[in-house]
Amino acid sequence: MKHILWILLLSLAIQAHGQTTPRFRIMGLPLDSVTHRISYRGTLSVPGVPAAELYGRTQEWVARQFEDSREVLHLTDPTRGVLIGRAVTMAHGPQTETLQPRDFLVSFLFSLRFTDGRCTYEFTDLSYPRNLITSATSSSSGGQVADALAEWANQNMTSRISTAEAQTTRTPVEPDLSADTNYNSKGMPRLRILRDARGIDTAMRAVVTSLSQNVGVKP
Repeated sequence: MKHILWILLLSLAIQAHGQTTPRFRIMGLPLDSVTHRISYRGTLSVPGVPAAELYGRTQEWVARQFEDSREVLHLTDPTRGVLIGRAVTMAHGPQTETLQPRDFLVSFLFSLRFTDGRCTYEFTDLSYPRNLITSATSSSSGGQVADALAEWANQNMTSRISTAEAQTTRTPVEPDLSADTNYNSKGMPRLRILRDARGIDTAMRAVVTSLSQNVGVKP
């Protein structure tokens, strides 16, 4: 009897853990331990560089990388050494077995804080900007890129990172990555969701690398 009761309690514990742990954890995306949402965070060490200089270098990074830094930056506080904003980056989901590659946009919130010799970054609140998301190339479309991507390019929004046309029309990434329809009966992610997760991770790590290089972190 005790043995049966122990098995029952263990089963309930496993089920409860599964309900609170996002399924897309197995795809290697970094998660916040409290919110269980995707979060890219870390500290860039630049010994000997004052906080004010790091703040200035990051403002230059924003001005160079974003289409309109006035739209990107939501909070600038040089006294406290804080920059907060929202931007969009292009993600490339690579070809996965029978699936064609897919290019799509990912919006993210960034928070940057500066002290002498350090820049702490956090990229969170990942989402898909509606009306700007591109579709995959396919044989049925003759290999042409989706109209949304063509229009986006024609507007000279050619940098790897750009502002969103409409900052408020966004769909969070996490519900899509964790939806039941994107997993098989064994709980494993389908190819489409693996491709998109890989594209998101590559794009966000590229943003971190770009920031790191511009604040002066040595390779």
